[in-house]
Amino acid sequence: MLNFSLEELFSNITITDITALIGCITGCVSLAINLRKLWTERFSLKIHFFRKDNLYFEKLKYSSCITELQGLLHVRFENRSSLPLTIHTILIFIDGSKVSFKKFNNPPLKLTTIFKPDGGERWIEYSMEKQISEPLRLEAYDAYDGYLFLPHYPSTSKTSQVVRMRLETTKRKKTRFSKIHLLKPIYEYGK
Repeated sequence: MLNFSLEELFSNITITDITALIGCITGCVSLAINLRKLWTERFSLKIHFFRKDNLYFEKLKYSSCITELQGLLHVRFENRSSLPLTIHTILIFIDGSKVSFKKFNNPPLKLTTIFKPDGGERWIEYSMEKQISEPLRLEAYDAYDGYLFLPHYPSTSKTSQVVRMRLETTKRKKTRFSKIHLLKPIYEYGK
């Protein structure tokens, strides 16, 4: 059994021991601060698809595209880092086919259902004022949501498709997969 008194313990402490103890405490506090800073500055970009607003439709009457379908994706990007970042490139793949997007120049986009049980028409209007373009700068803890207009949509008969989005940012590349239930092509352009 150890028998010692506090008086004996403190009488053997030298200035070197006190300096070493202060250095140890300072190092531990510094490590904790740096780990917290590293955690808050890590790359953290979240991508959210608004499933209700993701759809494809028959090509617009005034469109010059060669495909029979066009599409619309509503996406939100969230920078959860304490540092800003810039998205330089957005690549979209739908069921493995690369799809490009471009600015829709005739806002608003009005679509009307062709088939409605009561025989009437129902209008859906997308303002298209918040369209995503490259490069997209997100400040610290910033978010941006907007539309991606897909003028050349791949032909399909599926109602559920896998959308893969690959982003190239100032920090690194990020890929996001999402199985999206896209609306069937029962829309046409409204006047």
